[in-house]
Formats: sequence, C-alpha cells, structure tokens
Amino acid sequence: MGLTIHFHGKLRSMASLPELGRLLERHAEGPDRKLHHIDDEEGELGKYLNADLVDVTGPLKGWILAPPEGCEPLFFVFDRQGRMACSCKTQFAPLDVHKWIVALLEEVEPFFDALHVNDEGGFWGTHDDAELLARRDRLDQLIGMVAGAFKHGRPRAEPPDGHDLN
Repeated sequence: MGLTIHFHGKLRSMASLPELGRLLERHAEGPDRKLHHIDDEEGELGKYLNADLVDVTGPLKGWILAPPEGCEPLFFVFDRQGRMACSCKTQFAPLDVHKWIVALLEEVEPFFDALHVNDEGGFWGTHDDAELLARRDRLDQLIGMVAGAFKHGRPRAEPPDGHDLN
C-alpha cells in the first residue's frame, strides 16, 4: 500500500546519456536534492521491465536523484541496452514533490523510445490536482484505519456468514 510512481523504458541512444545527465543536474539544484553518478558499477537493475521478469546484472550507468522531504530516490540507471526501471514512493512527501517528479518524467520522456509510467496518484497524463489529493487522502484514511485496528486490539478475520474456511 502506498502512493508510488512506477516507470520504465529504454533509451533511444546511449549517446544521449551526457545530455540526460545535464538535465538531471539541473533538477538536482533544488533544496535538499542530491545527485549520485553511477559509472560502470556492478549492480542489479529492476527485476521487471515491460512486464517481463529479467535478471540484469553487470555494469550500470546513470544517476540516482534523491528528492527532498520523505520521498524515495529516483533511479535513472541503465544497463548496456539502455533499459531502466524504477518505483518511487511519494506518499510521505508533500504533493508538490509528487508533481515535480511527474514534471521531471515528462521532461526526460523524449530521451526514451517509450517511457511507461504508472502513477498511483493519477497525476501523470492528467495534471489533476484534485484527483492526486483525493488518492493521497484515501490512502491516509486506509492507513489510519489499519493503525487504529492495531491500537485498539488485534484485528480478526471473520468468514462471511455460512462460509466454511475448511
């Protein structure tokens, strides 16, 4: 459970990495943002690309961009074929951080053959502030319900009437 932006894609050309790096450096100039460069480091790329399970290890190139205020880092880290995948949870960050990430993804999209984005906040492709706020508020409500159930006693699962679990 969480408000997360998932994205993956393949670069049009590995030759565009320096330009992409300059774009990410501009976005890292904000307060509390840090950019870490990855150059031929051994590592593991995300397990899922284009709904296929892959095991990509080996020299990786790219950047890790750490946004401010309770948001997971963004991984723009590529394998030899220019593939990358990332999921970034934003539920504990201000909504402006979620919107900033969507704007950044829109800006980097031309570097990719196809950039696939699944925004659980509903902001990608819509820029609908009300929908993003409603989804975040619903998630906060659900988390509060679960926390309340644990605070006031251990929750028990009850089978529906007339249903035998055996």
